[in-house]
Amino acid sequence: MDGAVRRGPLPAEEVARRAERLLGGVRYSLLWNNCEHYVTFCRYGSAQSLQTDQFCEWLKSLIRDRRTMSVTVLLGLLSMACLGVSYSTALPTLLIPFTLWMAS
Repeated sequence: MDGAVRRGPLPAEEVARRAERLLGGVRYSLLWNNCEHYVTFCRYGSAQSLQTDQFCEWLKSLIRDRRTMSVTVLLGLLSMACLGVSYSTALPTLLIPFTLWMAS
């Protein structure tokens, strides 16, 4: 991480102080406040997670891909064919591809 983070590492005493101060007081979130965020905040002064950043970039590229919308429509139509037409099958079949289309 020393090469990936713009700031240099803080002194060891400051890192330990930050870690002790945050211990037990931070709610965990896989995407927004995970262990990598905790460590980079303690060591560098800014919470950052390269794994989360990579996942978010992958998710954005998946949403922007037109094939995702086509596959979603196909799966929705198949679920309507197998399960019948109802609100629980028709709404996702329409809303999910529309949302993906709008996001792209």
